[in-house]
Amino acid sequence: MIRKTGVQAPQKLSTAQRPASLPRPSVPEPHAGWRPKSPARVASSGQGVAAQPQGQLSSADLIAQVNANKAASTQSTSAVAEPGLRMSSTAVSPEQLRRMMPNVSAERAAAMAPHLNRAMQEAGINTPKRAAAFIAQLGHESGQLRYFEELASGRAYEGRRDLGNTQPGDGTRYKGRGPIQLTGRANYEAASRALGVDLVKNPELAARPDVGFRVAAWYWNSRGLNQLADKGDFDGITQRINGGQNGAADRRHLHQLASSVLGSGFTGGPVATVDTPTPAFDERPPRVYQTGRPGAGQPPGGAPAPDAGFTRMSNSYSTRASVSMELFLLMLQVMLETFDPESLANDPEFQKFALECGADWSPGQPVPQALAAEFLANRLAARVQAGESPEKLLAELTKSDVAQ
Repeated sequence: MIRKTGVQAPQKLSTAQRPASLPRPSVPEPHAGWRPKSPARVASSGQGVAAQPQGQLSSADLIAQVNANKAASTQSTSAVAEPGLRMSSTAVSPEQLRRMMPNVSAERAAAMAPHLNRAMQEAGINTPKRAAAFIAQLGHESGQLRYFEELASGRAYEGRRDLGNTQPGDGTRYKGRGPIQLTGRANYEAASRALGVDLVKNPELAARPDVGFRVAAWYWNSRGLNQLADKGDFDGITQRINGGQNGAADRRHLHQLASSVLGSGFTGGPVATVDTPTPAFDERPPRVYQTGRPGAGQPPGGAPAPDAGFTRMSNSYSTRASVSMELFLLMLQVMLETFDPESLANDPEFQKFALECGADWSPGQPVPQALAAEFLANRLAARVQAGESPEKLLAELTKSDVAQ
């Protein structure tokens, strides 16, 4: 059972026992916990309502949560949940979700919010700090809820024993899925045991929002990330999710947005139940990568973050070739900058690669940019594995500006 952090209500005093100077709570005690009328008194004294040892809350966080609960509970008295949903004052609304992820449409936010909220409540992601960190990380990993399946084929993960991929086909079978991009047989097996969903036999279920958000919340809890969120250690969360700091700038940007939106607490929103219909999801997301060289053609004020699927695919191939992510990504981007994917259409090696990947492409069709990028990454990794120096390869590519 997941232990949820909550506020401990103090012992209730009778009217006769209550000191005259003690202010009465402004919200019902069983609902949100006792608080003084003046937030300043709590903040200045450093003495707030006691919290459970796991995930201590600061007085400022506590005040924000209580105020939000009070406002949301007032709103929820007139709110009527749609069939298959329930309303909760400690959930994010679709409107809040859109403000935290500006690229999400109103329709998609309405479909995703109930499943996101259910997963967060199951995992004790129940404070603004925790929710802001969780939602920011999911926003980066999924391209703001755009991708629930990794763009690359997963072929780069083949034979990766560190991911538990020990059987032929495990790489593509257990590619990244869901808003946190669960990857590898070992992780699919662990999530299956924890959630009671057979993701080993049915890995595609991890890409469904009703399952994917629960997988993400399980992963979050299994790495102790609520505790890091309570401490404000967002970079530490990134390290545990990513194994490094890839995409750190975009993650931090989304975290700033989420923290600002949730600064005054949850406004309340819908929570999925077992009867909630499963929303439609993209079984085959667009196979397009951002391929420009770092800094090239970027607008003033900063460029968009690299495509999450492209970064993950590059990271996997760089791991296979024992090359740093930064160097491998730079080499690949240099190769792609002047490369025409259509030049591969009649290449027998490319056709064999596409077949092995199970790509939705056949000769005579336009070559997907994503598939071409993965083919070049595979070729680049093979050259390094064969003994070529990555530094010399980069120098060669930079001089020729032609992919060999």
